[in-house]
Amino acid sequence: MARREWIDKSESVPKPTTKRLRANRRQFFRRNSHFHRPPRHIQIYLCSYLDLESNECGHTHWTGKPIDLTNRPLKCIDGTAKKSFDRRGRCKWCGSDKVVKNGRNKGRQLYKCKECNHQFFDNGKPPRMRKSKDTIALALELFYEGQSLRKVKRMLKKFAKVDVSHDVIWDWIQKYTPEVRKFVSNFRPELSGSWFADETVLKFRGKTHWHWDAIDEGTRFVVGNHLSPDRGFQHGKAFFEDCGFNKPRPQMITTDNLLVYPRAINSQFFSRYSRRKVKHITLNHVLENILIERWHGTLKDRTRVMRGLKSPDTQILNGFVIHYNFLREHGSLKGKTPAQMAQIDLPFENGWGDLIKWTTIWHTLRQTKGGDSKKLNLNHN
Repeated sequence: MARREWIDKSESVPKPTTKRLRANRRQFFRRNSHFHRPPRHIQIYLCSYLDLESNECGHTHWTGKPIDLTNRPLKCIDGTAKKSFDRRGRCKWCGSDKVVKNGRNKGRQLYKCKECNHQFFDNGKPPRMRKSKDTIALALELFYEGQSLRKVKRMLKKFAKVDVSHDVIWDWIQKYTPEVRKFVSNFRPELSGSWFADETVLKFRGKTHWHWDAIDEGTRFVVGNHLSPDRGFQHGKAFFEDCGFNKPRPQMITTDNLLVYPRAINSQFFSRYSRRKVKHITLNHVLENILIERWHGTLKDRTRVMRGLKSPDTQILNGFVIHYNFLREHGSLKGKTPAQMAQIDLPFENGWGDLIKWTTIWHTLRQTKGGDSKKLNLNHN
């Protein structure tokens, strides 16, 4: 009897609530439906935007507000890489706005950054460079669009009124291409899950090398590339390791009947769970793999102008992949770049100039992060 009285007493006591909570309940509670509050930023998640480890549909719908597809977050494995293009300050090293005057040198105003302690001239040039950022960006843009070094030199002299040697232009390419590649590799593309992989022959002073590459079917994003003197298993394994770095797991990979591919794919993407297994499709005719063959034609249109390549250590192949993914608009994608289709929509204003600027800031933040991360405000959630 005492137990029954205690139960009745507890049920008769109303639960504490507020006026705002009651209003939310009236607005967002529906009979026979799940109750949840509307989020501050509305997002929708589709199957292809997930980790591609499951074949189930991942749609999520919120009630109370319309669904907005523009607030999709940019996925990045390194917070400093994302912070580099958010910094719009005056400092050419770290992008900070905490800059003060620090005397004059040969009649020119000298500035100092309070965060990274670098001194610099506000002259529109990258750090430790004699030419402006726009000149260097134009040179790299023309080169990767298909012009030779001497043609780029003549165009700079004719239209930009800048006289530089073709050797200097080559030094710019060798300096900035590997640095930019390290920077853009921090961003994770959202791919369709269907890859086409193949290898093609490139000549280096008469010697044959094999260029392995893979492209995503839905976004036309070049997933990875690798250069090797032969088509052995170790090089195939290294190629798929490059493809798998910071990329979502694919659902299907289409290749030709090269015997190396099954072992190389299993070495990188093997799983004993059926939902994580990668389907391998083998094609017998070259025309069936037309998507990757078209990419090879675009690549060889660039190498044909140079009448072959000189050294396997060249940075031209990596730079052309960066240019193709991030800066070159694709006709079949309705004027968008593969990076934009893969949800890596960086705020470009000057093409290679922006890539060089963000890469410089990223390197500075990384070098300073270990010793003075608190001062640079690099702590991320």
